[in-house]
Amino acid sequence: MFQSRLVIALGSLALAGVAAAAIAPLTQEGMPNPKKDQHDVVLKGVGEWEGTLTMPGPDGNEMVSKCKESVTAIGELWTVSRFECSFEMMGMTMDFTGCSTFGYSAAKKKFVGTWMDNMNPEMIMMEGTQDKESGAINMLYDGPHHETGEMVPHRNSLTFSKDSYVLEFYMTVDGEESKSMTIAMKRTK
Repeated sequence: MFQSRLVIALGSLALAGVAAAAIAPLTQEGMPNPKKDQHDVVLKGVGEWEGTLTMPGPDGNEMVSKCKESVTAIGELWTVSRFECSFEMMGMTMDFTGCSTFGYSAAKKKFVGTWMDNMNPEMIMMEGTQDKESGAINMLYDGPHHETGEMVPHRNSLTFSKDSYVLEFYMTVDGEESKSMTIAMKRTK
């Protein structure tokens, strides 16, 4: 009888220890370690932004639309953004809304991101690197061709200055890359 109680008591203590370990807060040693240079670049985007989206129109002329973006940090590792603009196309006003995530994967040694919007039923996943000379972050992904909907290689190039950024989009068709859009934003005060 004494042995049964001792086994039950020791078993209960062991279970209590496992339960306490499972709900105990993480220590500093258990937290992920941000990669200083890369995650500083990720966090440059945090804030409120306004600017323009420029792309070729169906008639061959450039279409310029006002846009805004709100970027929020998720700790020191990630950002989440919401991008909005409206533009005129074929006599109609089109509202465009998109959301993205952006971060740096220490395991892949690459910047990573996602994009989804109200005009594309697919979520886009991107990976890229930072050019050492220009500082531009070049992200590669497959996305729909703006006319055919066929999935083709894309690249975007992001360049930050102190309170502005330029994001240029390129699409590759039949081995030739061409610019498809430019977003130029300034941080709002």
